[in-house]
Amino acid sequence: MPDENFLKVAEAASYVGVSAQTLRRWDRDGTLSAVRRPGSNYRYYRQADLEPFRLQYRRAEEAAASGAESSVFATANADVEANASLREPQREAHRAVREHFSADRSPAIVQIPVGCGKTGIMATLPFGIAQGRVLVITPNLTIRKGVADAVDVTSPQCF
Repeated sequence: MPDENFLKVAEAASYVGVSAQTLRRWDRDGTLSAVRRPGSNYRYYRQADLEPFRLQYRRAEEAAASGAESSVFATANADVEANASLREPQREAHRAVREHFSADRSPAIVQIPVGCGKTGIMATLPFGIAQGRVLVITPNLTIRKGVADAVDVTSPQCF
């Protein structure tokens, strides 16, 4: 499948600015589909399919290099603590974390009862607190998918 519109895994990863493992993970979870070569089953990626990802990563790099405050978490108008659609433990957790990090940068642990909306807290915590990227670690792929849907503004399950 040697075609200039198709890139091998390493070429595609370099083009987008991510690792080959990231492309493989995106393929596994349906974020980006590879075209498989008959016989060898080798992955190829359409350059047109990669372009939105490349542009997204390039914009993030340019914003970081310029030092501009472009974090959606800092600029979005999200009044989490007054949001009546959220549960009380979620609003209280956001307030406690915001107050903690406004006075101190030491690590913090948020502990709430079962069924009070931990995914919702993860989705709202960065707003008004984070100044850049946010890392969320999940214990397995099933939970990761649910959390990713909860924070993805393009997903119908977006929190």
